[in-house]
Amino acid sequence: MKNIQPKISVIIPVYNSEKYLKKCLDSILLQTYSVYEILCINDGSSDSSLKILQEYAAKDSRIKIYNQENKGPGAARNCGLEKAAGDYISFVDSDDWVSLTLYKTFAQKIEDNDIDIFIFNAEIYNDASEDLYPRSFFDINTWNNLKQTVHSFQDCRNPFCGNYSACNKIYRKYFLLEKNIKFAENNIFENQIFDFETFFQSNSIILSDEAFYKYRIHSTSLMQNLKKNIFDIFSVIDTVDNLIRNLNLYEEYKYALFQYKYEELTLRFIQSRFVLKPQFYQKMKNVLTLAKDDSFDFNICKQLKNFSNYQKILNSDCFEFYMHRSI
Repeated sequence: MKNIQPKISVIIPVYNSEKYLKKCLDSILLQTYSVYEILCINDGSSDSSLKILQEYAAKDSRIKIYNQENKGPGAARNCGLEKAAGDYISFVDSDDWVSLTLYKTFAQKIEDNDIDIFIFNAEIYNDASEDLYPRSFFDINTWNNLKQTVHSFQDCRNPFCGNYSACNKIYRKYFLLEKNIKFAENNIFENQIFDFETFFQSNSIILSDEAFYKYRIHSTSLMQNLKKNIFDIFSVIDTVDNLIRNLNLYEEYKYALFQYKYEELTLRFIQSRFVLKPQFYQKMKNVLTLAKDDSFDFNICKQLKNFSNYQKILNSDCFEFYMHRSI
């Protein structure tokens, strides 16, 4: 049994978070576990976020501040990865917070194992209604062999379901370095690429259904303000497709990958601004038409969730599909 407690590097990208930053920092500083550092990457904030960070850092030496021009959360997290001195990496967004027992629970769960990823659940906090309600970032029932402690990604029946966040996971730093995994920069969906790259290259995963992460939804949330950058999803789709093929996993996962493409693209189509919908729809239709020609068994495809909607995309124009979709 290990006697040395692992050091955790908590990486927090900070951009104009003055309203929420103190709650985020307090949730980490009050942890029931003490072996960690907090790396705050000030991503060009123009409000009082930097002042708040400096006030906290003056009181607790575990807080380290790094300033950079505004480059986005992907670049901020990569900066944190370069500076991190811990054995494990935890990502927390500056408008969210975590349960006070997260890191102690994590250390206890990996006591006898060097694991690549610890996955846990989250709750959603709606800033407008001030309600905290459960929303599974992953469904533990989609996993096989739950009686065992350490899993492979192959135990997951559908690795393309759930939330593609880096914040409901803790990663072994050496694993990230060994696989040379970093966040995509200048892409609004950088979490997705990172999530799939880590998941499909991991050898050891530990799960917890407990909701340790508290995810805040508010009017200025990044994902609430999608504009032209919503087209970033197409580069994500290409990257994920290439990843699966390069890892020689395509034949095993091609139906799940197809359903991921369909569900992710139709979600972003619905979220896109009205003026962008025709352009987005045509690109989506092109991607999914190519998928249809990829030697699929039609009888298997018919069993996929919302496959009838997929057929509508191939045979409908943009606004006809938008008005008559069944999702």
